[in-house]
Amino acid sequence: ALRLVVFGFPLYVVCKSERAQLAALVATTILSSVAFAAIQEGVLYVPGFKYTGFLSTLTMATFAACAALERRRSGDRVRLGSLRDYAKLSVLTMGGICLTNFSLRYLSYPLRVVFKSSRLIPVMLISVCYLGKRYTVAQYISVALLSAGVALFTLGDARGKAVFDPRGLVTIAMASLADATAANFEEKRFFRQCGCPASEVLLYSSLLGCAWSTILELLSGELLPALRHSHAHRETPLLICGAAVTGYMAQTCVLVLIKNFGATVAELVKSSRKVMTICTSFVVYGKPWSLF
Repeated sequence: ALRLVVFGFPLYVVCKSERAQLAALVATTILSSVAFAAIQEGVLYVPGFKYTGFLSTLTMATFAACAALERRRSGDRVRLGSLRDYAKLSVLTMGGICLTNFSLRYLSYPLRVVFKSSRLIPVMLISVCYLGKRYTVAQYISVALLSAGVALFTLGDARGKAVFDPRGLVTIAMASLADATAANFEEKRFFRQCGCPASEVLLYSSLLGCAWSTILELLSGELLPALRHSHAHRETPLLICGAAVTGYMAQTCVLVLIKNFGATVAELVKSSRKVMTICTSFVVYGKPWSLF
């Protein structure tokens, strides 16, 4: 029988069946993801904020802190995965986060969210080549319909938004590819072969990713201006860290989904949550709706 443990809490005690545990995990993933997106989008409305690299660095630092606290609470002391593998994962994870945040210079937040829903496509393709999985015709049709929805939303955003740059689509496509590769690598290496807990994967990948991001910020000269901006606008780091805490909850649930149900199922859940994320963005921030 499936015995899921999330944030150190034995989910199987409350939800006895596998289906009930999956439903609770999916609900937690969606709610925490919506909260993460809503709070993080608020960072973009802070006057003068344009430091997407700093956003990535502080987000990953918060992820690492949350993971360390969870591991301490659960009593995990032994690292099961190798640092070499975590270094590879951190490059993919950091690349996905940084490219995603960088795309906000060219795309609206809702468009970024919707376009990342198409990440299911590279996840499925990579899982076929890398993990040897097979999918039904109905599953491929579902992915095709999702892609069509992404294309229509992209066209609608291009018409309705004054600032639209194709470079944003290229950037977010690269981010989706990095995320898809990371999801399949996590499933095969850390969960299938090593049996690592989600908190360990998040701790080491976030720590190393934070280090890479900080180095990039120093090289680009963004770090000091970002710190000065945060000193002038104290709400900025609070919003980033607040968003990251809910993001950590969502990411932990996603890793538990990958470990127990596979990367493709996790991506299906992540794609489904985008609907609520987009609606929340339009309602909370008063954006206009269009039919195309």
